[in-house]
Amino acid sequence: MQLVEQHLVVSDLKRSTDFYEKKLGFTLGYDTGNNILFYWLDPEHQSMLGLWQQGSAGNGPDSSGPDTSQIIRQHLAFQLPLPQFHETVQRLKEDGLQITDFFGNETEEGSVHPWMPIVSVYFPDPDGHVLELLSFLPEQPRPDWPAMSYSEWQQRIADKG
Repeated sequence: MQLVEQHLVVSDLKRSTDFYEKKLGFTLGYDTGNNILFYWLDPEHQSMLGLWQQGSAGNGPDSSGPDTSQIIRQHLAFQLPLPQFHETVQRLKEDGLQITDFFGNETEEGSVHPWMPIVSVYFPDPDGHVLELLSFLPEQPRPDWPAMSYSEWQQRIADKG
């Protein structure tokens, strides 16, 4: 099973549109004309993100959409290939985004979750939704290792051979 779509309620649809299109490069798939936009996250059109203007239609108990009466902070993670990870992080930093690691410290290299293993960074969207960029690492999972910086991961892997 694979997650195909996720929805976020946003306070300013125009501001969020600018962010998701210009900063993250998502492609508009469908505009409902009702303050609800759907974005393709990938070129194959296998995954999408719906942005709903706070207070827009479709928040009743019989609706298939989210409750738009309030913004509830969400966490979403987006995967990209490892060769694109660091260049994307650098571009986002140059665009003025505050990029942090798992521990909340500003970073350019990211932190590793050894049990998976992935390298990832975190940053907020305009409404404070926590977005994560991640790349799977080619090494074997190390569930007995704690989260660490990417450089520390590389050093530990080199030492273990």
